[in-house]
Amino acid sequence: MRVNPESTALALLLAMLMATISVSVDATLPALPLLLAEFDAGSNEVLFTLTAFFLGYAAAQLVCGPLADRFGRRPVLLWGLTLHAAASLGCASAGSLASLAGWRFLMGLACVVGPVLARAIVRDLHAGEHAARLMARVMTLFGVAPILAPLAGGALLAAGGWRAIYVGIALATMVLVAVIAASLPETAPRAARGSSVSPVRFVRNFGTLLAHPGYRSALLVGCAAQAGIFAFVTNASLVSVQVLELTPGQFSALFAFVMLGHIAGAQAGSRLVMRRGINAMLRLGAALSFAGGMLLAACSFAGLENAWSVAIPMLLYLAGAGIVIPCVSAAALTPFPSMAGAASSLQLFIQTLIGAALGLAVTAAADASTRPIAAAIGLCSLALFAFERLHHARRVRAPVRHGAS
Repeated sequence: MRVNPESTALALLLAMLMATISVSVDATLPALPLLLAEFDAGSNEVLFTLTAFFLGYAAAQLVCGPLADRFGRRPVLLWGLTLHAAASLGCASAGSLASLAGWRFLMGLACVVGPVLARAIVRDLHAGEHAARLMARVMTLFGVAPILAPLAGGALLAAGGWRAIYVGIALATMVLVAVIAASLPETAPRAARGSSVSPVRFVRNFGTLLAHPGYRSALLVGCAAQAGIFAFVTNASLVSVQVLELTPGQFSALFAFVMLGHIAGAQAGSRLVMRRGINAMLRLGAALSFAGGMLLAACSFAGLENAWSVAIPMLLYLAGAGIVIPCVSAAALTPFPSMAGAASSLQLFIQTLIGAALGLAVTAAADASTRPIAAAIGLCSLALFAFERLHHARRVRAPVRHGAS
């Protein structure tokens, strides 16, 4: 089967790859409060199982992309997703929080192949605004996953307990393996395959990427956007239950409502980026996220703490992020067609590291209010707005020349 770069089927498959991270995290969020009682543990101990996942996810990112540049996208995807399914079953059998954290770490290691290589495949097929448009279409479809994943997780939790969630993740992953094996051909450029996989080569390539001003400025914008999302995802469950006093089902509904903003932003980006260009869309997305982050912080520090005072600002923040993230991904990867895997890996590694650190800081600062999470997201929105202005200034001084897609 040959890939049609414009097909909805391709966008859907890439969205499924992106969704491995959402399914692995969001589907498990409704179960976090229940782990407190089952393992007689504190909030920090339970949240460490989530942190362990992100640590594994970050650690594998620097290897996944370069390996896919060397050996191709297909084999790395198939092996990684198979390991992900096995680790999910390991989580389902865990008898302690330490064991669960270990399996979650391995699950994170394997999960990285989906998000990293989905972006690399987009760059294999397109550049510039064309890449941003396909990436936005992928993110639009992907946006359904964070809505459905907590709902599915809640349903599995009610039907079979928290272990059933991990069994469900394993089964869904193996379905994805079968789809890729049957329908996805290799997309990596032949010229890149066969290159050295030595650590020295990896480091040299990463240095080349970081030395590029356009890559650096796009990276900063993406880091700010993703850090706010990390702060929300890693802390929203316990804040909603312990501070806002929502039930797990109500939290799932709030999370689904918030993710509608992400879908709307990505959909707007896919429709407008070819007409307005990456610069204009980045400006619009940064402004929306800034408005959402500032509103969330203002509500929290004014003492207004309820589901709507969190959901509406986060809807705005994620609408902006849904516009920004596909554009900065395209801007960062476009200059590097032969290193798309490495460029995607480094971008996601730094974003994940910063996001995980911020999530831990918010958890450590927990004070039975929404102020820590609101302050973190407000600061992220401010950084996003400032970094977008710096990125715009750099592009005005030195316009990017795209190669043929």
